[in-house]
Amino acid sequence: NAAAAAWQVPASTVGTVTRMLRAGEDEVAQHYAVKTIENIMSHGGEWAAKFASQEVTAALVTIMTGAKLEQLRGTAASTLARAARSSPAVLQMVLDRYGIKLLVTGLRDPSPKVQQAALNLLNRGLGDLGARAR
Repeated sequence: NAAAAAWQVPASTVGTVTRMLRAGEDEVAQHYAVKTIENIMSHGGEWAAKFASQEVTAALVTIMTGAKLEQLRGTAASTLARAARSSPAVLQMVLDRYGIKLLVTGLRDPSPKVQQAALNLLNRGLGDLGARAR
């Protein structure tokens, strides 16, 4: 299908957006990159899977917990929660690597958007734990 082929996300684009998440990048540019990933994660599927990596997850956690701009922290947290929803591997990575400390940090953040995302991660984690217990 020619239409489907036209809507591919090339690896170079994934790499460019991912590089914008690195520490030291301009926070406004980071916000655009995080927002791009958030929008893709909202739809899930093949494109979201391209961003469901350890590198992106680690960068989102770093931004969520360390960015100066409240809007950037909130968007990173929301993106992380959406990534966890679209990819069980991301949820597992977040819970295994960062655990309850990340969730508590998110719940204590002054931003309601960060708090909401932390609650979403907690709910997902509890649901995952409940599913494993069955």
